[in-house]
Amino acid sequence: MKTALMHTATATAVVTADATSFLDTVDEDVVSRLMTELKSGREEARGIFRDLLKFLDLAAKYPKQLLIPPPLVDEAWHTFIIFTRKYHAYCETHYGKYIHHRPPMQSEASLDRSQLLIDGVEATTRLAKQHFGDHLSDNWDYPAVMTWNCGSSTNDPD
Repeated sequence: MKTALMHTATATAVVTADATSFLDTVDEDVVSRLMTELKSGREEARGIFRDLLKFLDLAAKYPKQLLIPPPLVDEAWHTFIIFTRKYHAYCETHYGKYIHHRPPMQSEASLDRSQLLIDGVEATTRLAKQHFGDHLSDNWDYPAVMTWNCGSSTNDPD
């Protein structure tokens, strides 16, 4: 697997549905693309996509919290985003707002990124377990050594 470049979510949204009510949503176009990109089987790709939906739910529920998706979830997010109309419609339907995926801003350059990475991973894992149970799939695993070059805020980047 390639080196993980961590991304985070930016959202200021009202969650209009509970995660469990739409986790059965699977877009087969996105799943097929994931299968190709990750060289995975259909069920594995569907599981990664469902874990992405869980992550997006957390991002919508905790817009002020730095959340860093695990590498496989991040790959699924990249894939979903390129289906721009589907991704936009999904966000609007379930959260009432688009959930942004963005790189760090210049103003964040002076921050201690190592500590932000640690804090973001810990917060993401804690909230995922709180909402989805202690036994998360392997898709929620983070590598022992990670790089981080993305940030988040509750404001849309200008």
